[in-house]
Amino acid sequence: NEPVAFYRTEDGRAVALEGRCPHRHFPLGKSRLVGDNIECMYHGITFSPKGDCVRIPSQGMVPASCKVKAYPLVERWKWLWIWMGDPALAD
Repeated sequence: NEPVAFYRTEDGRAVALEGRCPHRHFPLGKSRLVGDNIECMYHGITFSPKGDCVRIPSQGMVPASCKVKAYPLVERWKWLWIWMGDPALAD
């Protein structure tokens, strides 16, 4: 079982990210949206729809290793279809 955080960007695109912040494992599903990004409510670490960390309030520099998995997601017939395996194998 892997927690997943689902949300929509401002233009309505569905996003699926690994559901826990890598810092203290706070559930990203209980976080808030800031534009197209999701901000962890514990320390304010912010992730883009691609899973890249774009902001850490207590640091000026964001380490490249600070990220969460972004899962390929397709919306069809009012359903969201997620691929949690190797993204290169998603069809």
